[in-house]
Amino acid sequence: MSVKEYDPEMIDVIFGGPLSGFQEDSIVEVEFDDENYQIVKGVDGDVSRSRIIAKTATVTIKLMNTSRSNADLSLIMALGSPGSGKADVIPFLLRDRNGASLIATDEAWIQKPPNVSHSGKAGPRDWKITLVKPTFVEAGV
Repeated sequence: MSVKEYDPEMIDVIFGGPLSGFQEDSIVEVEFDDENYQIVKGVDGDVSRSRIIAKTATVTIKLMNTSRSNADLSLIMALGSPGSGKADVIPFLLRDRNGASLIATDEAWIQKPPNVSHSGKAGPRDWKITLVKPTFVEAGV
């Protein structure tokens, strides 16, 4: 039996530079938008599968409203103004240095800014980022 250790400070989220100021219980969430294969079932029982090539993923970056990274992400989002082409399409890297896990792409952009609310204490800012054809390695700790 061996002891494993997890250190949240070993999680790197890089999008236009390193991000920081994450929420208390969550740093980032990644949801893959596509299956690996599309299945087609024939009436006679044959099954075919087609590999899906154009894959995307949605990343939710979980910042506090007090994080300076909100300003960085706002600047990136502003690059995507009408007529700017792909100025707001930049690389994304999520790396877990506790082990060897990573998610990376050269093409990512802010899909949706965070919902904003204010209360008696610091609150969350969840930024939605779209990744195109991300490289994915889940290697654990």
